[in-house]
Amino acid sequence: MLLPGTFMALQAHLWTVGAGVAVAAAGMSIAAVAWRAILQQEFPDALQGRVSAVAWTGELVIAPLGYPLVPALLAAFGTRGTLAACSAGMALAALAPLAVPSCRRLRLHAGP
Repeated sequence: MLLPGTFMALQAHLWTVGAGVAVAAAGMSIAAVAWRAILQQEFPDALQGRVSAVAWTGELVIAPLGYPLVPALLAAFGTRGTLAACSAGMALAALAPLAVPSCRRLRLHAGP
């Protein structure tokens, strides 16, 4: 949810933040469909459940790490600074796979 966090850090109008949420949600939906398609394309049927479970586990393990970090950021940088730092972190996390050549080469194949 990079856009809403960035807009809130910039103290944008509520409607702008809401539009950011809508755009981010649409992007997450598209990314989820692309992820499932890549998963089905790149991994054998017998491994898809395991690969999906490992991915979900990784996502769920990372979230609690932010719980002690956010209060420290709030104390050091305030609300706007924390929102900006979180937005920057999300941007880096979203762009990090582009540093891996095999990720950049992934393409969806047309048809069955």
